[in-house]
Amino acid sequence: MTTPAELIATLPKSIRADECTITTFGALRAEYDVGAYVDDGAPVVVLPGWFADDGNAEVHFPRAASGEAAAQEYVDGGDWGERTRTDWIDVWAWRRAYALDEDGDVVMLALDRERHTIELPPEEPDCIAGHSHVWMSSHSVVGGLKENPGVYAHGGGVIITEVCKHCGCYRITDTWAQRPDTGEQGLEAIEYREADGVSLAWIERCKLESAVELLNSEYDVRLPRDSREVLVLLDEIEDDETVEAEMAAIGKRIGDDYIVTWSRDDFGDVTLHVRVA
Repeated sequence: MTTPAELIATLPKSIRADECTITTFGALRAEYDVGAYVDDGAPVVVLPGWFADDGNAEVHFPRAASGEAAAQEYVDGGDWGERTRTDWIDVWAWRRAYALDEDGDVVMLALDRERHTIELPPEEPDCIAGHSHVWMSSHSVVGGLKENPGVYAHGGGVIITEVCKHCGCYRITDTWAQRPDTGEQGLEAIEYREADGVSLAWIERCKLESAVELLNSEYDVRLPRDSREVLVLLDEIEDDETVEAEMAAIGKRIGDDYIVTWSRDDFGDVTLHVRVA
């Protein structure tokens, strides 16, 4: 079948004629609801791939294998700004064809047009330098039942709250989420929230307890209730250099997450003070 020059001229510059499907309007009408305003024998050029649009911009994805794939590419390539919670984007996708009507004018056709809802996950915030998030369910931070901390009933599902043991930020998973724009329920959403005083205090306490575990086999170690420092009792040491050497040895053992200082009381007894950096 010879393709009229008028149809060839309508093709995007990036698309060659041999990449398109050439058919007739009658063949299309037998498969799609495209109306009957073009002669059945008129040639039709069907572009490769799919078009997609969420109402803001129309984009052609010539290598997309399906409408859903085009909609996913559309969302993946978009700039949606900063996101702390799951969102959903409705994208229309369709195939495009061109035909000539009886007056020789080019008619644009949309085939297989369907709406696809694409989930847009939130951007996970960075953890502190040198660490990846480790999500935990400490009852003292996330609350709930002690046997199932951080889990609360919500509609037909639950809301699960977790906290990162390194940076203190929160991850909230809602298994019965609702779209704010359509009201649709029963979805799953994730939300991230910044660390707060409760989670940061918990992290500090956990680190102090870890320091106690590292030191108590060789030292007289104390961690008073609600204290923000571990006390290492060294008894009487008159030589400051010996104290400094002991402090350096403890610092090497517990690592860079801590600051170690020392003091001497009126009786000459030395105490090392271990705080979280």
